[in-house]
Amino acid sequence: NDNISGQTRDAVLNSESRFVETKSYNPRTRGYRGWVETGGAIGLGEYGSGVFSFSTSHGYQFNPYFFLGAGIGVDCHFDWETVFMPIFANARAYFIDGKISPFMDVKIGYSPVDDSGLFYFTPSVGVSFGTSKKCAVNLSIGYNLQRVMMYVYRYVPEYDHYNLLYDSRESLHGLSFKLGFEF
Repeated sequence: NDNISGQTRDAVLNSESRFVETKSYNPRTRGYRGWVETGGAIGLGEYGSGVFSFSTSHGYQFNPYFFLGAGIGVDCHFDWETVFMPIFANARAYFIDGKISPFMDVKIGYSPVDDSGLFYFTPSVGVSFGTSKKCAVNLSIGYNLQRVMMYVYRYVPEYDHYNLLYDSRESLHGLSFKLGFEF
């Protein structure tokens, strides 16, 4: 009888230790961190533009709460038939040290494409879902701002060419939705 209760006690202890090993984990450990994101934006305002976006960020995770890095992206603006390639600094703050963590993210930089891209700014909030000890899936919603130089031309039929009327700096705004994969 003592042998059976000893075996039962060992089985319970072994099952508890296995439970501890598979307990929830935090994939955001100190060291290198990177992710890729894709999504889109719904245009807002007079110069709002629908956007398809893809970006990647790489940097350093200082602790479970703070990441700092840099990245590059491709933003296809449908209404303007323009592609911007923002280069940006990226900071992200996680609010919980756990498998599931809400976060706040900001990307700030510049788009050096086609002589029309200027300032780039994308703040967002989201949730990170740990999928393994090193990986996570992110869902976020945010604001997308791309400053651009706009050139307005007028066609002159008698000379069969276009004259530049004026140029101005404008903002393309959008409400963004993104899905990301952290590694």
